[in-house]
Order: sequence, then structure tokens, then C-alpha cells
Amino acid sequence: MAIDRMRAVVGGVPTTYVEAGPPDGPVVVFLHGNPGSADSWAHLIEPVAAFARCICPDMPGFGPGDESTGFDYSLEGYRRHLAALLDQLGVTSAHVVGHDLGGIWGLAWAAEHPDRLASLTLMSIGAMPGYRWHRYARLYRIPVVGELVLRSAYKGAIKRVLAEGSTHEPPDWFVTEVLRQYRNRETQRAVLAFYRGIPDLGARTVEMASALRDRNPPTLVIWGAGDPYVPARFADVQKDFFPRAETFVLPGSGHWPLVDDPEAVTGAIVTFLNRHP
Repeated sequence: MAIDRMRAVVGGVPTTYVEAGPPDGPVVVFLHGNPGSADSWAHLIEPVAAFARCICPDMPGFGPGDESTGFDYSLEGYRRHLAALLDQLGVTSAHVVGHDLGGIWGLAWAAEHPDRLASLTLMSIGAMPGYRWHRYARLYRIPVVGELVLRSAYKGAIKRVLAEGSTHEPPDWFVTEVLRQYRNRETQRAVLAFYRGIPDLGARTVEMASALRDRNPPTLVIWGAGDPYVPARFADVQKDFFPRAETFVLPGSGHWPLVDDPEAVTGAIVTFLNRHP
């Protein structure tokens, strides 16, 4: 289905998002990662919108044509922005679906609003005790080097990097989308500021997940067995924090199960959401 973006100003920050489905249905909030945007969820919106109100924001710095706004590209900045957006849209309870950094932002919001979390879906992310930054994240964290890495992005290089994190040849639409983002100076600022603002990502994820232990939300965990950035060994770890977690490790997927195995991802999420309305 075609994705039509809506526009809002949230806390003074121009924001684009996709909304679909019945306005009075249960709310499902889809949070993309890095790289990513609302487009990341294109194949999921239609089946989920059949029974739920879908909200898919372009998080600040990652939207089409995003320009400098002075946004605080920190974990706290993204948490505040997501909270303000959901408040502005009248969302009092949400099923949160997050991939990569989207799962981090979703955990941050949920840890602050546990009573508003209906369920949690974590894809290629979660509580990661002892996690160490992957190779590209380590480069992003080095002043000057990180800037050079992002500014040297071109189609061939991006295609090679995406292939490293996938089990399939990256489709052209995915390469084109990442190229658009990484050529945008504001996306570059967002990526560098976020990674440099969290020295120990593993500890932060444990802190946020621990805040939800008493809530023990219905949780779906999806991981690609071939993920080189956030290893699949963390998939089973989620049960230590979310005892109700249902875990799917997809043998034919890497870091982007949405791209590598969209049918399996769609089936798992739609089934899970229908069981926890």
C-alpha cells in the first residue's frame, strides 16, 4: 500500500508520521531503527491496519528532507519526543514494535510509562547485558572519523555494508533509502550524536528493561540468526527480563528481518497482536 505521510509540530520539532487503520482501534506504534524510516514498515501497515490504529513516525533526523532544528539527538531527547507525539495524538495505551534503535527508543518510553504499554515487540534489539558496540558504531563514536565514514557514503559502499548485515542481496529500494538518509547532513548529525551519547548501550538497555520487570508485558522477540551487529545470542536473554517473551530466531535473516524475511515477520507480529488485543 502507498504510504502517505502526515505532518505535525511536536515540541517545536516538525515531525512526519504515517497513520492508518480504525481511529478507535488498539494502537500499534512502529519505531524504525538506523537506518530506517516509516517506510521500513510498509509491508506491515496494511495487515495490521485491518484491526488496529497504526502510527509509524519518522523519528527526528531520519525523515524525508529533515533539516536542522536543534533537536536533542540523545536517548532522553528521543524518549521525550516520542512521549510528546503520542500525547499529541491522544494515545493512552500502545503496543510498541521496535527494530534496532527503535526498540531502544520504545524501551525508554515504556520504562517511563509502564502502565501505558499494552505489549512489546523487540526486533534485533532488547536487554543486552555485556553488549559491546559493533564495528561501525565504534567508528561513529570517534570524532572526525565518524563524520568521514558517513560523508563518504555512496551507493556501492552502502550496498556492501548492507550486504554484511544481511543474508540476502539488499534490494534496490533499501539501498536507495539508506543512500538518501546518509547523504542528509541532519541524519549524519543524528547518528553521530546518538551513538556518542551512550558510552555503554548494554547497561542502558538492562536498566530500561529492568524497569518493566514488574509490568511483565506480553513480549515478542524476533532476531535474525545471522545478525553480525547485535548477535542472536541475546534473543533468549530477553526471557530473563520479560518472562512472557515469545522468541523467534529466523535462520535466514540478518540484522534486518524486515528485509530478509518480511513474510515471517509479518506473520509473527500479526498473530501476536491478535492474541493480545
